[in-house]
Amino acid sequence: MGKTYIGTSGWSYDDWIGPFYPKNIKKGKMLDFYAQEFNLVEINSTFYALPNKYAVIAWNKKVPSDFVFTAKIPKEITHKRFLKNAEPIFKEFYSLMHPLIDSGKLGCFLIQLPPKFSTDYQEPLREFLAFLPDTVDFAVEFRHTSWDQTNLNFLKEHNTSFVVTDSIKMKPDVRITADFSYLRWHGRNPKHWYDYEYTQDELQQWLPRVEEMKKSTEKLYLQFNNHPRGQAIRNARMLKDLMNIPYKKAAPGQKNLDAWVKK
Repeated sequence: MGKTYIGTSGWSYDDWIGPFYPKNIKKGKMLDFYAQEFNLVEINSTFYALPNKYAVIAWNKKVPSDFVFTAKIPKEITHKRFLKNAEPIFKEFYSLMHPLIDSGKLGCFLIQLPPKFSTDYQEPLREFLAFLPDTVDFAVEFRHTSWDQTNLNFLKEHNTSFVVTDSIKMKPDVRITADFSYLRWHGRNPKHWYDYEYTQDELQQWLPRVEEMKKSTEKLYLQFNNHPRGQAIRNARMLKDLMNIPYKKAAPGQKNLDAWVKK
């Protein structure tokens, strides 16, 4: 039975001030506050640019020892190079992320492939996975429907997790390809994909598949990417309630979670 980690994609959102963060919070304190309630977060900023080494060191210091980060690899690798000739930039990225890797707080790297990355590019993916180090885990999210019916045994060869998604683009299939599982809720808004709040019934319908993933792997990462206006926070809490997982929640006006209540 795998250990469950629940969190959101990113944490540094201005429109979370009020719905989640206290009104007078500083940007530099958001992760500290977030980590008092959740044990997992996905680093989005690494998708857009290589991280500042001092920022990575700070992230590592701000969270408790049992907290887990997942991190997107740069889009320079996935979207611009389509995984080809990407070894130098990945090595630089990997080096910058060492504080989280060395502390054991880096759960995995997320390889989010672009919508145009069809099965025609399977060979570059295979070659890239073969190049990657075995000192950290990797997960792959496909966004082209040609992968829906494709045999993914090659992911198993590298203990690379198939990312299960709830979205308007891909089938919500559970395919176990590693000793850990990764599920991302993106939202179901056709016009504004991530601007969506799941109902309790919609999350309830996921519980059998979540249980299947939990029983089949050692670790389970459950992420909400529907971040606008704190929707991801509310849905992460809702999922914890459905799974009977207690959590700390700030009272109105509370600046930290030291005095916490069980919801």
